[in-house]
Amino acid sequence: PAMTAAAARNYPLQTITAEPSVEACVGKDVLLSFNVTIPVSLSPERVYERTVWSPHKRDHCVIYGNNTKCHGGDDFVQRAEISEIWSPTEEEQPRRHGKITLLLRNVTTDDAGFYEGELKTGYTINNVNTLLTVHVREAPFCAEKVEEEDTTTAIAGKDYEAGFRTGYGAGFGTCLGLVLVGALAARIVMKKCRRKAEKPTIVSV
Repeated sequence: PAMTAAAARNYPLQTITAEPSVEACVGKDVLLSFNVTIPVSLSPERVYERTVWSPHKRDHCVIYGNNTKCHGGDDFVQRAEISEIWSPTEEEQPRRHGKITLLLRNVTTDDAGFYEGELKTGYTINNVNTLLTVHVREAPFCAEKVEEEDTTTAIAGKDYEAGFRTGYGAGFGTCLGLVLVGALAARIVMKKCRRKAEKPTIVSV
């Protein structure tokens, strides 16, 4: 069917894009993100569906209105989750920007392949593909990731230890100073009392 005037006018404003490829390691979680734009004039009820299709097509997740659901095999449905976020509209901006994200937990080599993001509105349908490459744990890519995680953890641990030492040292020094000041004040008071006690008693004759 021929595109309506409104659809033709808004067609360039409706887009969906993604990184060409994403890498992940077996057993880890991965995020597949799709950047979308729609015309500001497009009412929410006319944003019909936002879908991410797996390479097997049967497995997919969809957002319809305010509802989200994943379909397909139990293994996929239990590990997959789809979400979206939209930025506030700005004055005189013709587009509204958003992001659709598919979270896939505990990935396996069977998850590798092209994932298709699809944006369907009252105007048209847009599609884009992103390639998910899944590496085994022994692959250099995964080994580097493990080293990065270990380094981050080690640095965080050292920062915590250093902060603890600094805080402990400062707190201990403060407490020690207060104790010394208190002891000194007590000694002064005791001396004054002792002097008063030592004064001779004068008896009138």
